[in-house]
Amino acid sequence: MRTVCFAALGVCVAAVVSGCGPVVGEINKEGLQEHDAGRYVEAIGLFKTALKKDITRPSTLFYLGRSYMYLAEDRFRAGNARMARRNLDDAVYYFDRAIAVFPNYEEAIRGKERALTLRGEYDKAMAVIEKSGELLGPSAKHKVMLARQYEERGDHDNALLAYRQAVVVEPLNAWAHAELGRFYKRINRRQDALASLTRAYRINPKEDRVSTDLKALGGWPPP
Repeated sequence: MRTVCFAALGVCVAAVVSGCGPVVGEINKEGLQEHDAGRYVEAIGLFKTALKKDITRPSTLFYLGRSYMYLAEDRFRAGNARMARRNLDDAVYYFDRAIAVFPNYEEAIRGKERALTLRGEYDKAMAVIEKSGELLGPSAKHKVMLARQYEERGDHDNALLAYRQAVVVEPLNAWAHAELGRFYKRINRRQDALASLTRAYRINPKEDRVSTDLKALGGWPPP
């Protein structure tokens, strides 16, 4: 009986130490629902609760960084630049923690690059992209990330080169062809945009927004 009592006591102590209530995955799920609804402050609160239960889970750290970044974008639009910059500092902090736990965390790397760009730190953002290329190797996602950084700077020549490299690295990646097509559309090269978007559609007719982009350019149905 004494052994049973001590065992039960051990279970109780463990429960107190680990904390009662929902597990990390459930809390993160609730946080994602708040995030998707645009309630970033509420999402951040939930993700921080999850983080207290597991301080090294990279997905929670990434979700926190992303929520802070989206909150910063909202505050920039509202004219509250001071708080927006503070939120971007928090975003970079949590993205860094996620990358420290999981160095190949591609979404966290892209998030950090975006947060640095929003802070106006283009050189640091470019350094993040270059380092990610070393970690992840050549990929369409890395080339598109690089292209977007050049485009943010107004360097359309290097942006176009990087977008083209994305489809060379992964010629059957519909998303990469679609990104190249949208870039062509943004720089008013309609025929090139149609060609790239049509290529994306042929590779994967269900690729996100490709049919909509083709219709907007008068290229629907594809030849």
